[in-house]
Amino acid sequence: MNTTFVARHPVDLAAVVPIVLGFQPEESLVMLTFGGPRPFHARMDLPPTRHLPEAIETLLAPAVRLRVDSIALIVYSSRPRVAGAALRCADSAFGSHGIEVLEAFRVHDGRLWPFEQRPDIPRSGLAFDAFEHPFRAEAVLEGFVTRGSRDEVADSLSRDPDAAALVGSLLQVVEPMAPSEVSIVLEEMLDLEMEPEGWASFLLSVPTPAAGELVWRQLHGRHPRETVEFWSAVVRRCPDEAVAAPAAFLAYAAWLCGQGAIAWCALDRCFEAEPEHRLGRLLATALSKAVPPPVIGAA
Repeated sequence: MNTTFVARHPVDLAAVVPIVLGFQPEESLVMLTFGGPRPFHARMDLPPTRHLPEAIETLLAPAVRLRVDSIALIVYSSRPRVAGAALRCADSAFGSHGIEVLEAFRVHDGRLWPFEQRPDIPRSGLAFDAFEHPFRAEAVLEGFVTRGSRDEVADSLSRDPDAAALVGSLLQVVEPMAPSEVSIVLEEMLDLEMEPEGWASFLLSVPTPAAGELVWRQLHGRHPRETVEFWSAVVRRCPDEAVAAPAAFLAYAAWLCGQGAIAWCALDRCFEAEPEHRLGRLLATALSKAVPPPVIGAA
């Protein structure tokens, strides 16, 4: 994601979070980083209080490795005590590595509470509407989609039962596409225009080395959001036995443009079909360690 949002208030940060994550988090720890060569963001489920130190260490590790200067910690939770405990853990852990917790606050049900009292925010919390924030309009113009929850992201990649069943029934009766045909599909991104026979033939070709080279060229030669849309359409039409490679390619495209939620949901589909898929496992490691993607056009 190359769009830059300038946040001057906690409300601005709260508005940014669902944009950069791609969904509205619940019962989550969210970290935004500042400074360093490649600022990044991270989200994890809010654990029970006894597991908070481990969770904070998980967030700390990539921040230290990527040499960030400061962070904002946003706790999405209905539980003020757990949120406060998370901040205390973060202050101690990040402070010991010279990383400042620049902003920290709790968000729940359209209201935010800072952990340190501010004159511009009442003790009862500050109501806000992230959907009406100017950042949201800017993000929409840039083509970013924000869903209501992570479950909605996963649902957007769920198998279309009818389409997948029809394509699956044809896998045994069609021939794989020739590389020249695969190239046309990838370059023109003929997603919704192909008949079921075309989809089946394309899916048979995707795992081959020749097609892999063409896919790699597409992933690095087109705008990553376009390839996310294309591979999302492919994944929705995939029967389970053919979804591993397309889902891994979708995860890679999503990683390239900072859409971590889509990347993880795509990997879930990949691993359901093939738990040890090589590209999928490499991407899972990169995502968990907040490894930045390559710059498009550099490879």
